[in-house]
Amino acid sequence: MRICIIAHNAYGAMTGEKSGHIGGVERQTSLLATWLMRRGHSVSVITWGNDNPDDELHSGIKIIKLCRAEEGFPVVRFAYPRSYSLLSALMRANADLYFHNCAEDITGIIALFCKIRKRPFIYSVASDIDCLASIPTLDWHERVLYKYGIRNASAIFTQTKHQKKLLSANFLLESTRIPMPATPKKTLLGINTEERRQIKKVIFVGRIHPIKRINIFLELAQRCKEYVFEVIGPFDMEPSEIEKILEQIEKLPNLEYLGRVDVTQMHNVYIQSSLLCCTSEYEGFPNTFLEAWGYGIPVISTFDPDNLIVKEELGVSASTLDELEAGIRTVLHSPDKYRALSENAITYVEKNHNGEKIYEHMEKEFLRLNKSY
Repeated sequence: MRICIIAHNAYGAMTGEKSGHIGGVERQTSLLATWLMRRGHSVSVITWGNDNPDDELHSGIKIIKLCRAEEGFPVVRFAYPRSYSLLSALMRANADLYFHNCAEDITGIIALFCKIRKRPFIYSVASDIDCLASIPTLDWHERVLYKYGIRNASAIFTQTKHQKKLLSANFLLESTRIPMPATPKKTLLGINTEERRQIKKVIFVGRIHPIKRINIFLELAQRCKEYVFEVIGPFDMEPSEIEKILEQIEKLPNLEYLGRVDVTQMHNVYIQSSLLCCTSEYEGFPNTFLEAWGYGIPVISTFDPDNLIVKEELGVSASTLDELEAGIRTVLHSPDKYRALSENAITYVEKNHNGEKIYEHMEKEFLRLNKSY
């Protein structure tokens, strides 16, 4: 089957390029595309263009280029060159099925294209906010196109039970829940749980964007001077805001900013850390949670997907700064609690987020939809 995945920011994740935005969605796109290709499918990925406007082939996967993200004049560039280049790319893909993740205006354009061409279109929810009628991250015209897109999708995938309920309540749409697949990790042999707890290092992993509320993490570092704190990830903010945050970091002797760390080096980050801390306002199902749990690292978080942190005892769910601080101190001060949370985390990921099984589930859905057209 010919499968096309539309992921504007996935060029770096697909090609190994160090620049550009690489988040959980982009990482998952790369893993899914590679798995499908190895299963014998013809896979193409549509991404923003770069200095080389030609389509490329990387490890058996075709990278189809759009215009550059910054190309064109404000306002009118939505029509040309963005929409024009997207339609051209969709045509060049000539796929049997199209797959898109994240709430965007292009969701509607892809849905319309597939409707005209009589091809199945699958939309995959990336965040809880994608399931809200207001969708505050989008402008009014983007919301119109997005809502058209999900209402005309052949199928919708959600990551959690909560997203499934939100989508039904706010849009009267049914969806198929497919858990996030855990990303492959290196062996855990030789990693001692107690030794890792004794490191007493709390990490923040992800792009530094206002919704991630990095200021709360910095405040935790200020309050917990006896622990080591690390921030891993690129900035996705206005330059003036970046400068303010860097100034704050400079004043914290127990906090280090590592910036972007290549995915191949994240193993070393996790095995030398004690806790993962999430301070986000909202999320979908963070890829970083699965990565941390896969290494037996408890998560202290303001966001708890499907209340799993509480139900499965995978860390501490907190609502306030005080609760975050208390959670960090409680877990790091108790060897027995830390060991129990760590063991629960590894067991949970292996049981519920086996990548091979989840990709097989997705493939079955792809094949089923393709047969119905």
